[in-house]
Amino acid sequence: MAILRHKQRLVHKQVVDLLRAGLTEMQWMAEPVIFAATPVTLVDFQPDERGKAIAANTVAVTMGDEMDDAGEELGSGFGGLQSVEIPLFVDIYGEHQSISTALGADVKALLKNITTPLLSWDGTQTEATLEIDDVFGPEVPDAALTAGAENFKRHWRVVRARTTTYFQE
Repeated sequence: MAILRHKQRLVHKQVVDLLRAGLTEMQWMAEPVIFAATPVTLVDFQPDERGKAIAANTVAVTMGDEMDDAGEELGSGFGGLQSVEIPLFVDIYGEHQSISTALGADVKALLKNITTPLLSWDGTQTEATLEIDDVFGPEVPDAALTAGAENFKRHWRVVRARTTTYFQE
């Protein structure tokens, strides 16, 4: 059995691809856009970390720190089933409050109760399974409530979830 390398990056890519497909189907990504909104820009990083201005209707998908692998069955330290949890954050910078709320609700719906094979970098299935659960939000982060928040941050929402990858090594 091969070692599953780069779990966090594989999960991140798969979630971005899942959201891109779902948001396209829900008419958020290209004209004509639902609610006559600006088309969504989907990125796999926090735009302000790269010194870029955040455009209206940007959806940024980021991952938290990968937890330690955990044994899922007796003797899992010797090749049994293991799991690793990685927090998922989807930041939504809507052009106004109602768009942020609607977009956040659709992101949440797309992420709820997912169980699927984890895909490799080339799109082939690995022997691992990806599960997404404990989806919360959309919530208004504290930074969006500051008096000096820029316009886009006043309409900032976050959807949080837990991803768990099950694998054997």
